[in-house]
Amino acid sequence: MASHVRLAFSPGASKNNETTIIQTGSTPLTLIKVFTVAPERQAYRSRTYRTRLSNNAPPALRLGQRSRSLGGTRVINHAQWQTRRDFETVLANPPAQAPMTAALEIATSAEPKLYEVAHTCQR
Repeated sequence: MASHVRLAFSPGASKNNETTIIQTGSTPLTLIKVFTVAPERQAYRSRTYRTRLSNNAPPALRLGQRSRSLGGTRVINHAQWQTRRDFETVLANPPAQAPMTAALEIATSAEPKLYEVAHTCQR
C-alpha cells in the first residue's frame, strides 16, 4: 500500500491551485539538487527560481520547491517529475537546459541526484 502526502499550493503558486500528491515509489521521479553558493548569491538564486518556475514550468513538472540554508551557503532544489522519461525529455531539450545552465553560473558547485520516495508522513 503506497503512502502519500497531499500538498496544497499556496494561493497564486499554481495556476489552478491543484493539490499535489507525493507518494512512495519511483513515480513521480524526485530530483534533489544541492547548490553551494556565496552567501550574497543565495537570495538571488532563490528569487530567480521562483520567477522561472511560476512563468515557464514544463507540464511534466508536478512540484518544484526551493529551500535556503540558514547558514546562507546552500540552496536546495526539490522537484518532482511525472516520470523519469519526462525528466529526460526536458534534459534533451536545449531551450529547457538554459535555466539549468544559468543556475550553475552563480553556484560554486551543484550536486543533482535522482530519488524515489521511500516514506511520507502527514500530520
